Amino acid sequence: MREDLKGKCLSDYAVKRIKVDLTEDEREEYERYHRIFARYTKKKRIITRNARDFEKLIMLSGRDREAPLARNRVERIAFNSESKIEKIKEILSKKDRTIIFTGKTTWFMRYQSAFLYLP
Repeated sequence: MREDLKGKCLSDYAVKRIKVDLTEDEREEYERYHRIFARYTKKKRIITRNARDFEKLIMLSGRDREAPLARNRVERIAFNSESKIEKIKEILSKKDRTIIFTGKTTWFMRYQSAFLYLP
């Protein structure tokens, strides 16, 4: 954000990243699937630092689907944590004007009716 535009061309705002813990059940499931993914990448000597590394993983997944599916599951658990939903409810209950950004369309589609407020 360009500070010279804040409060002039753009409304004044604050960016806050809030981390929440997974529930105990979510943590156990997350760790189980993460181990599957980590074992696979170690066995295949894949380090996912960039898009090319990830592309290599995807190409290998044509023969072995377990690791990419485990990775997807890990991501789903992290992005859909009950703790996250509760924290959003807490934030929105304060009645401040709030915009929440998410990079996951599926998350938005799942929860939009619970949080969308149009005055």
